[in-house]
Amino acid sequence: AVAEQARRGAPKATRQTSRALELLRRLPEAAPDLVPVLTSVPPAETAAALDQERRTRVVELVQAAAAAARHGEHDLAARGYLHAFGLCGAASLLISVGHMLIKLGIGDAARAIFEHLLTLPASLSPEQQSLVKRRIAQLKAGEPAAK
Repeated sequence: AVAEQARRGAPKATRQTSRALELLRRLPEAAPDLVPVLTSVPPAETAAALDQERRTRVVELVQAAAAAARHGEHDLAARGYLHAFGLCGAASLLISVGHMLIKLGIGDAARAIFEHLLTLPASLSPEQQSLVKRRIAQLKAGEPAAK
C-alpha cells in the first residue's frame, strides 16, 4: 500500500528507467533477517581496488536503485542498494538501504542497519556518523521525520 501510494506521485518512467527497474526485479529479494548479509560482506574496498567488472556492476546497480527510488519503487531501490553493498561494502549504500526501508515502513530493519553501521565507525565519515545516530534516535522515538 505504501509503495502504491508512492508510485502514484512518482514521475513517469522512461525507457531507461524501465530497464533499470527490470534489472532490479531480476535480483533476488533481500532476506527478512539482514544480519547474516551485513556480517558476511567483505570490508569496504576503494574504487581503485574493485575490478572493472565489479565496479561496472556496482555503478549499474546504484544508478538503477536511484531511478527506482525516484519512481517510488522503494522495495526495488533497497534491493539494488543492498546488492551493490554486497559487491563493494560501501557504508553509504547501507545508509541508502536504511532510508528505503524507512520509506517502506520497515523501521525495525532500518534501525538494525543503522545500528550495525555504528559498529563500523571507521567506514563512516563524521557526517555519516551524525546522520546514522540521528536516524536511530528518530526511529527509537517513532518520529515521522525519520521518513
